[in-house]
Amino acid sequence: MFKQLLLSILFSLLSSVKCYKKCCPAEKELSQDRISCVRKNLETTVETIANSSGFEIQGTQNGVGFPPCSKFESLKFSDLFKVTNIEGEEVLMTPKYKDPVLGDKFCIDTSQDELYAVTCDQCEGKICVHLCCPFGQQPKEEHGILDGPLEGLTDYLDEVFELLEASQSLCEPSIMELTYQLDFFSKENLPISWNLGAEYMVIGPQHWDEHVNQTTFQCPIDEKTYDRPLWIETNPHKSRNLTLHTDGYLRGVEDHNHNENDTRFLDVQVDHFCVGFRKGTMKPEQINTIYHNCHFQEPDSVCETARYKVFNVAFFISIIFLIVAIIAHMIEPQLKDSTFGKISMMYLINILLHFVFLVIERLTSPERETGGCIALGYLIQYFNLSFFFWISAMAFFLVVNLGRLSPRRGSGSKKMIRALFLYAQGMPLLICIITVIVDEVRKFKEIPGYSAHYYPEMGLYSCYLGYQRNGSKPSYFTTSEFLYVQMYQLVILLTNLGMFVKTTVYIVNTRRDARTDHENYHKENFLILIKLFVYMLCVWILEIVTSAIAAEHGINETCPIRFALDITNAFYGVIIFLVLVWSKPLIRRSLIEKVRDFVTRLHNSSETRDSSNSMEMNEDVNVNSLTTVSSTATLTRS
Repeated sequence: MFKQLLLSILFSLLSSVKCYKKCCPAEKELSQDRISCVRKNLETTVETIANSSGFEIQGTQNGVGFPPCSKFESLKFSDLFKVTNIEGEEVLMTPKYKDPVLGDKFCIDTSQDELYAVTCDQCEGKICVHLCCPFGQQPKEEHGILDGPLEGLTDYLDEVFELLEASQSLCEPSIMELTYQLDFFSKENLPISWNLGAEYMVIGPQHWDEHVNQTTFQCPIDEKTYDRPLWIETNPHKSRNLTLHTDGYLRGVEDHNHNENDTRFLDVQVDHFCVGFRKGTMKPEQINTIYHNCHFQEPDSVCETARYKVFNVAFFISIIFLIVAIIAHMIEPQLKDSTFGKISMMYLINILLHFVFLVIERLTSPERETGGCIALGYLIQYFNLSFFFWISAMAFFLVVNLGRLSPRRGSGSKKMIRALFLYAQGMPLLICIITVIVDEVRKFKEIPGYSAHYYPEMGLYSCYLGYQRNGSKPSYFTTSEFLYVQMYQLVILLTNLGMFVKTTVYIVNTRRDARTDHENYHKENFLILIKLFVYMLCVWILEIVTSAIAAEHGINETCPIRFALDITNAFYGVIIFLVLVWSKPLIRRSLIEKVRDFVTRLHNSSETRDSSNSMEMNEDVNVNSLTTVSSTATLTRS
């Protein structure tokens, strides 16, 4: 009896030894694509990474080499993986496959301080359909999230967000044994008999969703929003059945982005939907197959694509005219010597930088959530605010000088410019600092995107302020663009309106007494400022209006009206040049004369160089001729 017990214990100890096969030799590790071996850069081993990460890999290495496969796949280790022993054979348990991977079909190794299992690709030559929940689990139904009729997509998504905010799970253990059998249809839409494991497989989710503390299916990144969309239960439409075809497409899926009066259907590719199995409501012994598809943002319309291209060209044109306006202020004494001209110069520089950084962001598309992308976003925000504060500085300058109606010069002028500079450049900096602090609070609290639209989310969805556009749309007045930029711009416009009204009343009341050159000069600047304000009020109020209707009603749906209202904003550099420079007759004539003089000097300089080169060539010819004659005479004498 004792001998039998001792043999039993010894056998159990021997059978519990866990071994693994290493993919690469000791001095090497997996390459970046995990299909070959490269020399190690770090002194890490499979055991050290496994122990530090809590993975279940124990025992000794059992051989070296890749499994004998025609196609490999690499699976990054997580706490859902484990190497164990079943009936004396080492196997790999993964969340992706229901059945364990046998010892001769996998190897384990490191790659850039991460642990990977390389296995034979079991989906090779088959259609692999994603499960919404892990093996042995089913989507929940009691929360009303994944079942029942929808009164509208917005209401449905609101329920999803409530569930996620409550950190409740989407899946639950199934009380029935699931067979994972699926019905397939051919290209001709005829039923076809396919066997699990032969023509198709089901694969489990591998991604941990921290919002619901569970492993669930994960949709691919949305190319429009750069975010992972939600997966939504696909209810069969009364006019069309859901059918899974042998090419991997789920057909008959109702488009969630469509108008209620215009039903459209989608063909959803295999990586954009998942399948779940749930016991029947009418017949508990029956297992129902349910599909969930990823809710991607609607792609840009033809109008939105055209708007993007036209605005890029318009921004370049505006940049050119702004540079010309700045050069005019630098070379024309009437512009550069006065306080108003210096304020105008700062205004032009700030709006130029705003357009420059805006074009950089649109054309380069930096990688999101990187330091460069976030810095670019804050630069756009800063200069978007600063040129507004400079137009406010112009209005304040005129109000302060109402009593003297003469341009400031000397030390008083320098003090005024310094004060206005601190105001116009300091206030945007303060707002940006506040924005940074608020966004850091969001990161510290780890607030998810669907409840973080009050926060800046700089660089998260684009290299600027943004918010998650999947799900119910927030009010425009709670979006980050309004809270951290356009709210201040609106306040400045309204404040400037009050100062302009006060200045206008004063100018009208003193119009008959204003006869001096200084007074006329000041009134001319005031008229220019009035034009600027009217253009700014019309153009930038329209910018705020278009931002509001886009947030409330969607981007593609409002493209035509936003295209029409925003086009003047895109060409704003041209408007500024015409108002600040070209609208002044004396300055216009002076600049034209300077340009003519410059062209004339350039032409004369070119002619002088040509004449000089011609004379040098003639002299060379004469010298050569004399040399030839001299040589001939010498030869003759000899």
